[in-house]
Amino acid sequence: MRTHWWPIILLSLIMLTLISSCSTRSQLSNPSASDIQPTAAPAPAVTAASDIGATATPESAPPTATTAAHAAPVAEVSGTQLPATRLATEEAHALQSSPVLPFYGIQYVPLAELPQVRALGFDVVLTDFDYDADPATWLTYLDTARALKMRVIPWLWPEGWTLDRRTGVWTIDATARRFLETVAGHPATFAVYGLHEPYWNECDTCGYTTAEQQALYRAIKEIAPVPIYSEINGFAFWARASRAKTIAPEVCDYCQTAFYPFRSDGSYQRDELIAHIEREIATLQRYAPESHLIWTMPAMAHRGDSLRMPTSEEMWDYASLVYGRPEISGAWWYMWRWDNDLYPTYLAVHPELHATVRKIADVIVAPRRRQAAEAGSQMIFMPIISRRYGPSF
Repeated sequence: MRTHWWPIILLSLIMLTLISSCSTRSQLSNPSASDIQPTAAPAPAVTAASDIGATATPESAPPTATTAAHAAPVAEVSGTQLPATRLATEEAHALQSSPVLPFYGIQYVPLAELPQVRALGFDVVLTDFDYDADPATWLTYLDTARALKMRVIPWLWPEGWTLDRRTGVWTIDATARRFLETVAGHPATFAVYGLHEPYWNECDTCGYTTAEQQALYRAIKEIAPVPIYSEINGFAFWARASRAKTIAPEVCDYCQTAFYPFRSDGSYQRDELIAHIEREIATLQRYAPESHLIWTMPAMAHRGDSLRMPTSEEMWDYASLVYGRPEISGAWWYMWRWDNDLYPTYLAVHPELHATVRKIADVIVAPRRRQAAEAGSQMIFMPIISRRYGPSF
C-alpha cells in the first residue's frame, strides 16, 4: 500500500504552531520582573505649590512650603505604570507577610506604641504624619510598621492640597508632593489619606462635590499611583441630600463610613446600627461598586455628641455585626489615643478592654478571613491595575 506522508506532515506543523502560541500567551500573561523595563515618570497634570457623630482632624501649625522632590522612577507592565520600588524582591517579601482582607485596624497610634497594638491583633493603623517633618521621620514610622508586619494609612496633616473653587483645580504643594512620592512606594503603605468628611468639611456650605473629589483623586494619582482612603461618613445621607454629593467611582479606593451607637445615657442603638449598615452597603454598591467599604467602630467618649466608651460585650457585638458582612473590607477601632481634651477617654487608657480587642481579632476576624480564602475570594494587599491611573486596591 502506498503511504501518503503529506497529511501527517501538515498535521504535525499545525500542532507545533498551536503549542508555540499557547506558550507565548502564557509568557505574556505572566511577566517576570526581568521583563519589566524602567521608564520615565509621567509629568503631573496639577499645579505645584454628619449626621452620624463627629470625628476630629489633627491639630497643627500652618504649613510652610519646601522644595519638591524628584518623581520616583516607574516601571511599565503591559502598558500600566507601577513604582519601581514595588517590583523588586523586597516587594515580594512584603506581600508574603501581608494580611488579607478584611483588615483589623486602629487609629492614632504613636510610634513607640506600635508593638503594643500589634500584640492586640491589629494589622493596619491610621495616623497623621506631620507636615513639617522630614521624609526620614515619615519613613521611620513606615519601617517600624513593616517590621511588625503592619500596614499604614498615613494622613499628611495639615493636608497639602487646596481647591480653587472658581476653576475646580487642585493645587498640591511641594511638601505634599514629596510626601506622596516618599510613602507611595513603601511596602508598609496601605493607602494615603485623601479627605476628611469631604461632603461636610467642617461646615454646612464648606463641603466638596463628588466632581471636586474626583479631581483630587486624579491629581494625586498623577503624582503617585497610590490607593486613596477618604472618610466619607454617611454615603446614604449625602446621596439623599444632593446628586452632586452622591458617592461615585474615583472618589476613593477605600471609602469609610461609621455609626456611633453608644450614648451617654447608657443606651446602645443596636437596631439603628444594623439599619445603617444595610443602608451604607447598599449605597456604596449602587454608586461606587469597585470601591472598598471600610467601617469605623467607636472606642472613645465625646461630650459634645453625648458618646461614651462601649463595654466589652458591646464591642464584641458591634464587631460581630460589622465583620459578619462580607461587603465590608475592614474596620477600625476609633481610637487608640488622642492628644487633647476633645475625647476625654479612648482605648489606650482602658486596659480592661484589651483582652476583648485581641479576642475579636482571633475569634471574629481570623475566621472571616479563612472563609474568604475558602470561598476563593481571598483579598491580599496586591494592586489591581487601573488602565488610567496605575495600581489601586
